[in-house]
Amino acid sequence: GGQGRARSGETLLESTRGLRRLLGDRDLRRALVMGLCAIAPFICVGGLWAGPYLQQVHGLSETGMSWVLLSLMVALNLSTLGYGPLDRLLNSRKTVVLAGAALTTAALAGLALAPAPGLWQALVLLHLVAIGSPFYVTLAAHCQAFAPQAQAGRVIALLNLLALTGAFAGQWITGLLVAAFADAGGSGSGLSYRAAFGFVALLVLAPALLYARAPDLPPRAQPK
Repeated sequence: GGQGRARSGETLLESTRGLRRLLGDRDLRRALVMGLCAIAPFICVGGLWAGPYLQQVHGLSETGMSWVLLSLMVALNLSTLGYGPLDRLLNSRKTVVLAGAALTTAALAGLALAPAPGLWQALVLLHLVAIGSPFYVTLAAHCQAFAPQAQAGRVIALLNLLALTGAFAGQWITGLLVAAFADAGGSGSGLSYRAAFGFVALLVLAPALLYARAPDLPPRAQPK
């Protein structure tokens, strides 16, 4: 009880110093950077561009597009549940996060590099993005493992800040890319969406290369 009151009475200066101490840990920084792509891939693809892409490039009706978006949401949620036990089954958090990032990057690269993918190929790749991208829970557990339990809230706050920053930047930049390569009528073209998907692939790949240098801190190696 007393500890809770002490934490709640912490001054802004003390809170800032606490954040600085956390960010002074190089290994934690390498793990936290993965937050930049923790939610951005699905927000940019499933939440923003998949619908227009399917309509403008593949000619789906609004009804058909809606069913696909629903399917992507189902795949995302089922995959989120599937991620839950994987770090303990494999005794590795980093492996789980990097595997999800690799699958997401590969699917996005397929959408970006294929000159004219057929509808079914596009649907498979979009669903692979939905399956690969929800590694946030595993990443959060990995980041928290670098700090004392009392600092867990700060770690998650930093991770969420980076996640929202990455999502905002991803939506803004992909919007610019879709507009830059739009067709004469102002609608997104195949090239528009290929550029957007390619950028999101890089948005996942770049942080993953830094994250790969962080220590793993396997669940079974940590004291309970």
